[in-house]
Amino acid sequence: MDGEGTSDELAPLIFVSVPVSALTGEEQRSVPAWGELAATAVLDAARDAKEPWTPRIYSCLEWTKKSSPEDDVFARNTKAMTEDADAMIALAFHGGSTGVGYELCLACSHGLSILYLLPTDEPASRLVAGLSREYGVTIARVDASGVRSCVQEWLTTHRAAIEGHKRRRSNWHLELLRLHAAIVEVWASLDDVERKEVIGVSRLTESRIERLVMNLAMFASATFQEVVALTGALHLDVADGFRPERLPVLSVRQRQALADAARSYGWGGAETLDLETLAALEMSRSESRWSLTTKESWKELSDAYHPE
Repeated sequence: MDGEGTSDELAPLIFVSVPVSALTGEEQRSVPAWGELAATAVLDAARDAKEPWTPRIYSCLEWTKKSSPEDDVFARNTKAMTEDADAMIALAFHGGSTGVGYELCLACSHGLSILYLLPTDEPASRLVAGLSREYGVTIARVDASGVRSCVQEWLTTHRAAIEGHKRRRSNWHLELLRLHAAIVEVWASLDDVERKEVIGVSRLTESRIERLVMNLAMFASATFQEVVALTGALHLDVADGFRPERLPVLSVRQRQALADAARSYGWGGAETLDLETLAALEMSRSESRWSLTTKESWKELSDAYHPE
């Protein structure tokens, strides 16, 4: 049910997390039905609202079934949670699963609205009960017949927060943009020996560093300890990334070239907005090498920051 509801990538995304590994054979056949009930309830509640809206649904269970390699499951679900999710519905059976727990922690760290559903005859984990107080997680005990009404009530109550989450995430990304760009620049300049030294000093794996360097959204979800460790190992000052700086404004010609590039290369709204901000950052540097007055120059900028 990934993307069901609308194809608009700027529409709110509800991440539906369902346990798999902790379930018996019979439960693996019945539990997904709860996920379908929850997803359908979201779409129905949004459609029937006084002011209708159309969220999207991301079903991690469906992608887990489609993607057998572990790295694919981890990468896809983590990417959806860190880059796109605006709310989470977690289904808990026997306390959930390690996967659901990981995704729940990610959702809490990102400030998402969270609904935690568990069967009426099961107690909530004491850890999750603590999360409800610390992060505002809504815990609800329901049976299959109560999933629909519970989800609809939660969605109505949290609609404003869900619809506003993309703006809050975008603002946070903008705050981190200068620091992340500096990290990208320094990391790209290092040879293999120097990179191994950074790995040793930071105590971060090369895979983790690459993920943080190549993806602003992933960097934005990193722990403060990771950010400090990486910037320190790269001899960068974290504080430099947060000092105020007035960025230049794109010219009419540059904006038109960006619009042409977005149409030609199939860039979505979020990617185009990120490139506009990156361009302003580049223009603030005296040594910037991009004119950004042609669609080709915008493609070069995109490739430099988002290599395949």
